[in-house]
Amino acid sequence: MDDLNKEILKYVISKLAEKKIPSARIVVQKIMFYLKESGVPISYSYAPYAYGPYSKELGGDANELVLLDQLESSGFEYSKGQKFNYNLTEDYKEIINKKISEVVSHVDDFSFSSMELFGTTLYCIRSLEEMGIEPNEEKVLSEFKTWKGNRYSEKSVIKMFNGLRPGLS
Repeated sequence: MDDLNKEILKYVISKLAEKKIPSARIVVQKIMFYLKESGVPISYSYAPYAYGPYSKELGGDANELVLLDQLESSGFEYSKGQKFNYNLTEDYKEIINKKISEVVSHVDDFSFSSMELFGTTLYCIRSLEEMGIEPNEEKVLSEFKTWKGNRYSEKSVIKMFNGLRPGLS
């Protein structure tokens, strides 16, 4: 599964470049989280972090790929390294392309704050579900505020929740 995680990670970074979407670490983290939560078989575990859900394992894999010259890391962005390649089936590529398009439809831009809002809202939805609580606007907003306080408007959290909810299984 680790190899599949890395192949998906490389493919995501490749697709972001192709779509002219910044491959900042926060963008990559949140898109990979969305893929996992949308059913793509990614085995990274995520935990609440200062800027939303974060996977240390993903960060470790990215660092390893940088050392292998598969990826480059400049500042907070990833790009293809000199030895970059990926090996994914067409089925995975098709699913990932669809899911990246879904992310594009949910996020106004790929700024740090937009990605934090996106990832945190998704994490709150899944946390409620894991507790056996059906997520709704009020409950997600309460979870979100517990974590982030008033850093984001209620309107923006509710809008993100209503955009995300229908596409999740």
